[in-house]
Formats: sequence, C-alpha cells, structure tokens
Amino acid sequence: LICPHEGGFAIKVTEKIEDLVSTLFLPLYFALSGLSTNLGLLNDGITWAYVIGVIAIAFLAKFTGGAFAARLNGLVWRESFTIGTLMSCKGLVELIVLNIGLQAKILSTRTFTIFVVMALVTTFGTTPLTAALYPPWYQKKLEAWKRGEIDWDTGSPLTSDDGSSTKDIVAAEKLESGK
Repeated sequence: LICPHEGGFAIKVTEKIEDLVSTLFLPLYFALSGLSTNLGLLNDGITWAYVIGVIAIAFLAKFTGGAFAARLNGLVWRESFTIGTLMSCKGLVELIVLNIGLQAKILSTRTFTIFVVMALVTTFGTTPLTAALYPPWYQKKLEAWKRGEIDWDTGSPLTSDDGSSTKDIVAAEKLESGK
C-alpha cells in the first residue's frame, strides 16, 4: 500500500517477495506441519475408521454443497460435480488453520494428524477427479452445445432444412424480438 506504483516498483517488490515466500518460507511451513504430524498415532482400526469417516464427510459435505449450488446456477450436472470436486480441495489454508488449532491446544496431536491426512487426501484427489469429470473433449462438446452448434446426443452439427444453421436461426429470432 505504501510502495509507489509508478515505474513498476511495486510489481518488482511483489515478485521478489513471492520468490522468497515460495522458495523459502512455504517449504519451511510444510516441513513444520510435517514435523507436527505424527502418523504413528494412527495405530489402530478405530482411528483409521475415524480417518476414513472424516475424509468421507469432509469430501461429501463440500462436494454436495458446491455441486448443488452450481446446479442451481444453471450448470449441467457434470459441470456441477466438477465444481463440487474443486470445492472439496482443502490445501494450504486448511493446514494453516490446523496448525493454529494445534498451537492453541484446541486440537490434540492425533486429531491434528487425522485432519492433516484428510486435507492431503482431498487436495491430492482433486486433480484426478476433475480430469475424469471434465476432460477437454467434454469441455469442447459442452461449449459447442451451449452455443447451439451441435446436437447433444449425436454430436452432429445442427442445420435446418434450407441448409442454414440453427445458430443463425436463433440469432435471427433474437434480432426480430429486439433482445
């Protein structure tokens, strides 16, 4: 806020700080979180049942909330499921909150470890699930369908009897109605 923005000074300072944070502080933070995590505490079946239960509840809660919100906003189901998958990603913010809880003695080391495992599993699962739900071929097909260029079931181009495309007919109708 106090850096002058003329001449690109603020941008250069930001780039240097980002380099410092990403090369030094971020790895140190992950190492600190790793040192606080004791996987040896997950040593019996009931504890692993808790781990699986926490992972399932954390994933399903954010997945269903994100998917239904996306669906209510007009996305198709597969897009909605992709949004739900992306919402289930926990990442760095989750680890920050967990470390604060551990340092404040709100969480026990075992609970902290369970939540760290959950954050890692849901974060690492995001990319393969998103790639499976929303591959590039599906993205292209969906965009063409939304533009009115193809039939969803066959994937073939939409044309009318006189050879003009449905897209042209829809555009002409919009011009006639004044929208």
